[in-house]
Amino acid sequence: MGGKILEFSADKYYNEGRGEGLKEGIQKGRVQGEEKLAKLMSQLIKDGKNGQLPTTLIKKYLDDGHSNYIANSWLTGSAPENNPQDISDGPSRTAVERVGKQYRAAREKYPEYDVPYLEVGNTAYISFRAFRIMHRNGAEYYGELTEDDMEMDTIALIIHAHKQITRENSPIENVVLDLSENTGGQAAAAAFVMSWFLGEAPFSVTSPATGAMSTVVCRADVNLDHEFNDLDTVSDRNLYCLISPVSFSSGNLVPCAFKASGMVTLLGDTSGGGSCTLRCLSSAWGSMFYISGTKRIAFVKNGSFYDVDRGADPDVFLTKKESFYDRKRLTEYINSLA
Repeated sequence: MGGKILEFSADKYYNEGRGEGLKEGIQKGRVQGEEKLAKLMSQLIKDGKNGQLPTTLIKKYLDDGHSNYIANSWLTGSAPENNPQDISDGPSRTAVERVGKQYRAAREKYPEYDVPYLEVGNTAYISFRAFRIMHRNGAEYYGELTEDDMEMDTIALIIHAHKQITRENSPIENVVLDLSENTGGQAAAAAFVMSWFLGEAPFSVTSPATGAMSTVVCRADVNLDHEFNDLDTVSDRNLYCLISPVSFSSGNLVPCAFKASGMVTLLGDTSGGGSCTLRCLSSAWGSMFYISGTKRIAFVKNGSFYDVDRGADPDVFLTKKESFYDRKRLTEYINSLA
């Protein structure tokens, strides 16, 4: 029964932004290894408590960054044949992991620049690897923010960066948001960042299954004065965003919105896509996993909704990965563009 529930969940909810369930995807030949997958699904129906089977389904065959196996139920037991081992990823996930290691290695060559907020001459760099909100009580942002806050909370980092950039006699003319290793996270934090750069941030969702479309426009009180106005943005500076194939989910949505706005120059390489919201699920045995859900993040331009799954192309390509993280040379290059 556990496997049957998993099959139903995958077929009903698994979407990858295309408006189709898992069975439809198999029939169209979209999912890798159809015969092997059909056999795997048959095994799942017979043995729903086996942790290796759903892990193989999710990592090897679904093979998208929004799907992952979290944990077995305690009912599964500790027998090796029932537990997830080092199941290899499918080709898409393997490729992203491989290029991600290359970007990490390039960044590690410049440890002095690997900080959340950095000023190099007239340029401010804001870097974080995921969109996070740790302070659920908004009042905490009005107190003294620590380095740990800025490491772990995107909103805290942006509030700090805004104070520094807009301080009296500030030398900052260029603001660079580094999303080159950002793999996504909380959409509310992404909306806060977009609002900071753009002033108003449209956030759109579509449902491929029903055709429904929805847009909300967000503004953020970044300077914490209880008013929404131009003092909450850095849109009067030269704005840049570093992107790469590692930039995924919210790390991909933000540069797509920037691209559509015409207000931000994208630097780097094409971002990694990822348009679906997460759908957290459980098997009948209580094993936990999540998959790409039935809602698709989009951006609106000229009244039309555009899928962000293919990623955003940069306005200026950076061909060497070291060019992303040598902030001194990058600052000189950015100033040559202005």
